[in-house]
Amino acid sequence: MDILSSCCALLATGILLAGCVSHEARVLAPPEPAGLVGSTAIGRETHPSPPGPGERTIERNALPREVAVSAWRRDADGVISRQEMMVRTPLVWWQRFPIDIATDLVPIDCTVVAEATLAPRPVATRTRADLDREAAAAGYAHP
Repeated sequence: MDILSSCCALLATGILLAGCVSHEARVLAPPEPAGLVGSTAIGRETHPSPPGPGERTIERNALPREVAVSAWRRDADGVISRQEMMVRTPLVWWQRFPIDIATDLVPIDCTVVAEATLAPRPVATRTRADLDREAAAAGYAHP
């Protein structure tokens, strides 16, 4: 066998045995009492009722994930809670150029995980005067 065919055989074997990297963004539901109503948007999915205790939503991809989460809840007393967050999986060092050229040939499957738990916080109740005062302080009120 000549050197060229040996290199081609080695490259083909490396490609066939190469591992992969999977990115998982997980959004976990908090343990919460029953009787809450609300809505949760996780990425492109909207859940009309709050996820139950122990439930989780997982988004997978070969590339880093960035999942927007928007949740609101209303308890039996009428208190509204809200949360906005972003769940991002990191771009790990072995996926950066030029290191990824070598690590793509290693026959190992890896999973990069980013996990966040929903924890909506109560929204403060404000009057119209409070909102006008905050808008003026922030420079949004017009005379």
